[in-house]
Amino acid sequence: MLLTSCTPALFLYFGLLPQLLSALDLIVPKTVDVKLGDRFEIPCFDSSNTDVQVEWFWEKPGSKKRVLYMKHPTNRSEDGFTFGTQNYSMVMRVARLLHNSEYTCRVRSKVGTKEETANLRVYVQPGIQIKKTDKPIEVDDSLAEIARCTISEAYPKPDITWYKNEVQLKQSDENVDLINTIAVEDEKYSGESVLKYRVHKDDDQASYYCNVQVQRTGDGINSSTVQVTLHYPADEVNVIVSPEKIAEGKKATITCKTNGNPPPPIILSKDGEELQNPVSEQYTIEHVSRKHHGTYQCAIKTSKGNFISKKTIIIHYLDPVSLQGFSLPVNKGENISLTCSAHASGSVDYRWKKDDVLMTTDKNQQITNADYQDSGKYTCSAKLADMPELQESESDYLTIQGSPELLENQTVSHVMLLLSSKYISCHANAFPKPGVNWEGAIVEESNKSNYTNGIFHSEIALKQPWEIFIYSRVTCKIHNNYGSIDREYKIISLFYVIFLFLLLIVVIIGIVCFMSWRKRTSNHGYYNPRNGKDSSKEGNPSNVRTSPSSPTTIEVENDEHIHLYPTDINGQFASTDV
Repeated sequence: MLLTSCTPALFLYFGLLPQLLSALDLIVPKTVDVKLGDRFEIPCFDSSNTDVQVEWFWEKPGSKKRVLYMKHPTNRSEDGFTFGTQNYSMVMRVARLLHNSEYTCRVRSKVGTKEETANLRVYVQPGIQIKKTDKPIEVDDSLAEIARCTISEAYPKPDITWYKNEVQLKQSDENVDLINTIAVEDEKYSGESVLKYRVHKDDDQASYYCNVQVQRTGDGINSSTVQVTLHYPADEVNVIVSPEKIAEGKKATITCKTNGNPPPPIILSKDGEELQNPVSEQYTIEHVSRKHHGTYQCAIKTSKGNFISKKTIIIHYLDPVSLQGFSLPVNKGENISLTCSAHASGSVDYRWKKDDVLMTTDKNQQITNADYQDSGKYTCSAKLADMPELQESESDYLTIQGSPELLENQTVSHVMLLLSSKYISCHANAFPKPGVNWEGAIVEESNKSNYTNGIFHSEIALKQPWEIFIYSRVTCKIHNNYGSIDREYKIISLFYVIFLFLLLIVVIIGIVCFMSWRKRTSNHGYYNPRNGKDSSKEGNPSNVRTSPSSPTTIEVENDEHIHLYPTDINGQFASTDV
């Protein structure tokens, strides 16, 4: 009966117990790593509930000691441990090696008890130093000591690993042997690790370092890197020439390079003739010439035999340019062949220019039916096809000879003079140098002439315009041994043109004034030729106007016209028309 009555209560209690205990979830970490001398803190319970009892226990070998106790408002601590400000955490200001242990947090409440344990691991980061072997290592298929890694005062016992070029070397590799010697003193570990490795020739630039790690504290500590010197015999030699293309007059170096270390003695020779024995780092030629062209050979002797390497060196050169065809003047109308040539180590590209204008890219420049416009400065440029930076050029003048030829298109010019003297000139192509004759009565002073590059120029001043008649001629005659040419100037004096124009204006004004006077005279009355008197003064009607011309027309009022005809010798009219 009692059991039956308690069953509902027990069922309710045990059914809610897991839910109530879940409210006591602890946050104690499984492992805590702390560096020697640092502060550490281990959390326990994330709750603001003060109606609980919290205890921390220190698990020592063979015993378990309570170091912290809290039940509000009671708070007790031992051995330097204290409660933190939150999460009922356990705090130690300075971690020591003796603190390496397990710590348990126990929480009691009305619903039950719960506890969790944390493993505290105090570690000491060791000092580390690497030292490579002092002697060069022979590449002879044996394990050789590469370096030693020394550690001091580590806790707990460290793990030491070796790396070559960032790749870990493992003991399981037949080319690797690791020898570790570690001792403990005052609970701290010290010692060294020796790396032995079977090196090869391609390891001469390899880098080695060691890594020291205590517990699980990240990547550990790397030492500095070291490289070792390897000795191995040479089995090849090469000739290296710099630059690859050598121009005459430049600097060149020849290097004999082997794959042995240290390099064996090397003999350098050219076309079978020894140049240097042994060769130093480089064989240098400060000023290369074409005599340095040939086959160069580097030779070595080793325990594996004799090795030879050869290379033929070509010296590129380009001699100064030579021009043909410019020695004598050429007659107008002839055909000319100008030739450009240059001795070189290879094929040459040519380019002709006349007065800086490109003409052709051939070696020969052909001119057909030569004329004065073909005269001028010709430049031939040559460059080596295999080495364009090698260039040479040469220039010369071509002269065309013949009778003078005017530069202007017209042979006759009209010159209008103002009120000052006027200069006129002649320009002509001619070779040889011509003479000039100026003809005309209006030349004021002797001519001024010059002759440059086959072009003749002559200039002369004319008289003042008031000394010149209205129209005159001046002739420029240029001549040499091959002929002559004339240029005629028609001179019109603007001074007299202006004078005549003004005179014409005066005449026109006079005529206009005369006509105006006659018109005014005819408007004042009729002139009687018999008595020479004005008929208007004898009582002629005022509405009648007479004219001295024959017949005479008299205008009267009423639009009537009376025609008066001349009288005969008796004073009678020859005819009358009213």
